[in-house]
Amino acid sequence: MIRAVVIGQSHTVCIGKAAQIYPDLGRGVAVFRLESKQVSVGDGSTPFNEILQIIKGLPEHIPVFLSFFGTVHNVIGLVRQDADFDLILPGDKDSSQSNGSKIVPFHAMEAAFNHYIGKPSKAYAIRDAANGETFLISSPPPKARNDFIIARFREKSDKKYRGKDVVEMGLNNPLLRRKMWSIERDLNKHWADINGWGYLNPPQNAVDKAGFLEERYYEDATHANSEYGALVLLQIAGIIEKTLGKLRHG
Repeated sequence: MIRAVVIGQSHTVCIGKAAQIYPDLGRGVAVFRLESKQVSVGDGSTPFNEILQIIKGLPEHIPVFLSFFGTVHNVIGLVRQDADFDLILPGDKDSSQSNGSKIVPFHAMEAAFNHYIGKPSKAYAIRDAANGETFLISSPPPKARNDFIIARFREKSDKKYRGKDVVEMGLNNPLLRRKMWSIERDLNKHWADINGWGYLNPPQNAVDKAGFLEERYYEDATHANSEYGALVLLQIAGIIEKTLGKLRHG
C-alpha cells in the first residue's frame, strides 16, 4: 500500500537505496526516478506521464515529495572558472576567497540561478495533479572536501562535469560552493512557499557546524549516500504520521 510518493532524478537514488536497505523505514514509500537523457526506462526510470497518472489517482492523505531541484549550484559553481570570484550574501561579512577575487553581486547570481531554473513545467504539472500535500526536498548540502570530489572524478573514464574537465580545471573554494548552494536552497524554498508546498531542509544530523554535508554521508562527487537517504525517509515518515493523525481526528 502506497503511503507516500517520492519523485525526482539523481538525488532520489539514495532514498530508493535506503528504502531497500531499511524496509521498515521505506514501508509504503514509492520512489520514482524520472526518465531523462541520462537515464532510460530500461535503467529503472519511469516516464513522466506515467508518474503523473499515478499522482492523479492518489487520495488526499497521501503526500507527494519532489526531489528534482537543487543541481544548479553545481552546474554554475562546482568547477573553477578562469577568474576567481566570490559572493557576499545578505548579512554575511566574510569572504570565501582571497582579496584578489572578483565580487559578484548577490542579486546578479540570484538572477543567474533563476535563469537556469526557468519555468519548471514538470513541477507545475505535479502541483496541478496532486490531490494532497506536496513537499519539495532540498538537495544535500555540498561537500567540504575538494580532494574527495576530485578523486571521484579521477576514477571515472569521463572526468568532465557538464562539459568541464574537473581534474584539469579544479574546483571552486568549498565556502563559495556552500554559498551558492544556499542561494539555490532559498530560491527553491521560496518557490515552494508561493506554490503552497512544504519544504524539507536537509536532515540536521547530516549537516556539520560549517553547513557542509557530514563526511559519513558522502557517496560520489555530487550525491549523498543511502544513510543520508535513510534520514530523509525518517523525515517523510514523520509527515506521513502527522497526515494520518489529522485523518484520524477529522
